[in-house]
Amino acid sequence: MLNLLGTDKPSGEVLNKIYELAEGHPGNRPNFHSRFAISKAEFDRFSDAVHNPTVSGDWARHAYDKPPKTANPMSRGEVEQFVRGIAIRWLEQVRKSKTE
Repeated sequence: MLNLLGTDKPSGEVLNKIYELAEGHPGNRPNFHSRFAISKAEFDRFSDAVHNPTVSGDWARHAYDKPPKTANPMSRGEVEQFVRGIAIRWLEQVRKSKTE
């Protein structure tokens, strides 16, 4: 995670990997979203931006075009802020659990 966080100008793929490392398995998503106060709408806006080239061009993880799922996908800046915020909170929880 720390190596990925240090990436200059991270792509959608890199930011999605940071998110995935914090989340763990997708089966953990409901608990993860609850613990970090991530709404479905917020996650969908994030997902549109990092996955869909219709939204974010070559920066996106995927190459196939499809209509966005949301009316207002996150901008690249919003995605980076969203993911870095989650990563900081997640790392704080990891550190705290190691000291307990």
